[in-house]
Amino acid sequence: MTNSPNIALLTATVTPPAWVPKLMRSDPAVRLGDYLQAFPVYLDHLANGTFDALVLVENSGHDLSQFATMAKDAGLQDHVDLISYDGMSTAPKSDRFYAECSLLKEALVRASRLTETPDATIWKLTGRYVFDNLTEVLHALPKGYDLYLHDMRPGQISVVFGLAGFRAGIMADVLDRFQAPAYARDCNESYVLALLDRGVMNDLRVVTRFPVSPKTRSIAAISNQPYGEAKARIKDQLRVLKRNLNPFYDSHDLVYVPDIGRMMRRKLAKAKRFEFVEP
Repeated sequence: MTNSPNIALLTATVTPPAWVPKLMRSDPAVRLGDYLQAFPVYLDHLANGTFDALVLVENSGHDLSQFATMAKDAGLQDHVDLISYDGMSTAPKSDRFYAECSLLKEALVRASRLTETPDATIWKLTGRYVFDNLTEVLHALPKGYDLYLHDMRPGQISVVFGLAGFRAGIMADVLDRFQAPAYARDCNESYVLALLDRGVMNDLRVVTRFPVSPKTRSIAAISNQPYGEAKARIKDQLRVLKRNLNPFYDSHDLVYVPDIGRMMRRKLAKAKRFEFVEP
């Protein structure tokens, strides 16, 4: 956890378009219920000082009056920004990662609170997810880094969607780098690791594995099943074991180290999607 201001940036899409890939939890009423259930938890984190401010950005144009009422009832309305805009009806068809980056860039434009303090840390959280140990996760992190990502699954920064930290002053630049290559619109989360392997973030201080792994029982949109189910827990434990046995991670420094094995496998598989192409 950093000493600079910490801002929670909750992202939401109540009504996703039909073209969004790998999305089983797509019913707007169900998704709204998820967001409404999670929002009071983040208000509690705001009240107890985990965060100094909270911004909720929704990109399908849904009315956020229920969230405004909850913030007012908690006496926290002065520390909460609620932004809703229709960014999906005209959005280009893309992978969810690319669309998520576009939402974050729009948030930086629409919420001045996010850019007022360059040294603030913006914690991007999927608005439907509740992390049981969020305070512990954040307090265990080293201070002063530019980008905080967690490699929950070997070869995949899966929590880019769920939980990631950006130094406010460089967040827009990082998102531009994520979206720069011509193939980025069709990328998935493992693409972030490809960028790290290619040295695109070498000028930044990057954490890619949290000392304390985030725990959630929320519903995964890709499967419509809880993360905390027994089968999922077993898979996660196997992933953690595999990650911990990976000799290409430095468990002491927590700074990103290229996974040579993954790079070689990608070369052998002739994974052209990871080759840089000029836009």
